[in-house]
Amino acid sequence: MWSPEGTRIAFASNHAQDWDRVPSSGIFVVDAKAGATPRKLTLFDGPDSNPVWSPDGKWIAYLKGSDHGLGEYNMTQLALISAEGGASRLLTSALDRGVSRHDFTSDGKALRFLVTDDMSVYLARVGVSGGAVERLTPGQRVLGAWDQAGGASVALVSSDNMAAELHVFEGGALRKLTGHNDELLAELTFPVTDEVRFKAQDGNEVHGLLTKPTGYEAGRKYLLLLRIHGGPNGQDQHEFQFEKQMFAAAGYAVLNVNYRGSNGRGQQYTVSIAKDWGNKEVLDLLAGVDNVVASGVADPAKLGGGGWSYGGILTDYLIATTTRFKAATSGAGVAFPLAFYGHDQ
Repeated sequence: MWSPEGTRIAFASNHAQDWDRVPSSGIFVVDAKAGATPRKLTLFDGPDSNPVWSPDGKWIAYLKGSDHGLGEYNMTQLALISAEGGASRLLTSALDRGVSRHDFTSDGKALRFLVTDDMSVYLARVGVSGGAVERLTPGQRVLGAWDQAGGASVALVSSDNMAAELHVFEGGALRKLTGHNDELLAELTFPVTDEVRFKAQDGNEVHGLLTKPTGYEAGRKYLLLLRIHGGPNGQDQHEFQFEKQMFAAAGYAVLNVNYRGSNGRGQQYTVSIAKDWGNKEVLDLLAGVDNVVASGVADPAKLGGGGWSYGGILTDYLIATTTRFKAATSGAGVAFPLAFYGHDQ
């Protein structure tokens, strides 16, 4: 990224001797002239990325990752360092949530960024001198592609029943700018999506989303599809998903569970499945199914499931653990973990 005055470039690069095995990137600055030698600013033994200059060119804000040994369980925090080097400061260490899409305010006194938090993604703010993180956008929705320039701030905003549209952030609130899907969506009837919370067999509290069939009737039991997200460090969240809408319109209840390993619940929740795949996650998934059955929504004799990537891996673990499911779809997963070794995680 070019510095404001256009004489320097900040970038992230991995200069580890065995860079393919050690994902330990650092933040560098180099003068924008031939033959210049880059200066490494950060010393952290892990992935640092996404450098952003302050308006006066004195500071660089960047994303500090977890220790490189955590690999797939990485959670990024917001950090600040002088463009001349020195000690860096974490600005979101007390937040215990992953952050992204950061940028300075026009006066350079604060940073705004996105926070992935328990089924939502919101805009937040923190001063460059530190202090509490302030949540700027409320509600059960997901902000993405956040950007600002020339005093204007925009983001893509989606919710359970609203496809992503551009919104401007002004006066402390979001205002919708585009309506590409308004005409179509006005013709449709959408299902209700509820947040659900329940306890796994070992006491872990699990959060998820239950989308009831379109035209849901209380007291009637429905076919249930357990749809398992990949990652594992992703999350099911309050955003428009065509697949979920399609199944709900066809009369299915759809359950999404943010099992242990998911993000949005803090570093420890994410890393709790390290070196122990297919154990705690299956407990969480089955507890979610039990919860929906107990609520009277799901017919226990008509259960289906499936997922993609790590969701495919968990589908395999799930159907090897129980015969409760009548059908399951495992996509792009690994059924023989030993074959995974040496070319991926």
